[in-house]
Amino acid sequence: MVKSAEISLTKIFISYAREDGGSIALKVKNYLENLKYEVFLDKVKIIGGERWNEKLRKSIISCDILIVIITPAALRSEWVGKEVKEATNRGRYIIPIRQNTARNYPLEWGLDRLQIIDYQIDDEEDYSRLYTKISESIIAYAKDPEVSDTLKRRLEHKKRLRLSIYCTLAVVTLVAVVLFFYLNPQQIVSYQFLKSWG
Repeated sequence: MVKSAEISLTKIFISYAREDGGSIALKVKNYLENLKYEVFLDKVKIIGGERWNEKLRKSIISCDILIVIITPAALRSEWVGKEVKEATNRGRYIIPIRQNTARNYPLEWGLDRLQIIDYQIDDEEDYSRLYTKISESIIAYAKDPEVSDTLKRRLEHKKRLRLSIYCTLAVVTLVAVVLFFYLNPQQIVSYQFLKSWG
């Protein structure tokens, strides 16, 4: 059984064309972040001065899932194509979601071999169904035994890292207190004097 804490460690990259997919990309990102997933969306994760093509490549390498938003502009986009190909070459799980405006366009980059999740643009009720389908796809991905083991290891690593940070902070605090009293013997005298009055 896959625990929600493990599933939430899944890293997701959203590939889209800004021209006609920016709005839905942001909605999907917000929905997934509310579920505590780590989501990469270039609109908000690339800062000024960064080499964005390298940042995109590294983000795809480190992601578990690539969600590609299929729109007419995305199907014409060289960058969306590169992102999908990079994810495919690295064996990433791909969830293609297709806007109704792109249904009559031929699919590119091997997406025609994957189960497509269709949605109706500007239909809040359909967005709800879309979010449910995306969640089901992520859970199905996480239930794969090999993936589940990876997520468990990632969760254990995160717990160990957190514990080591707490231990380090405790040791640093203890050393600071000892040094404070060692370097300021007057403080010890004052402390003993106050304690005798206390």
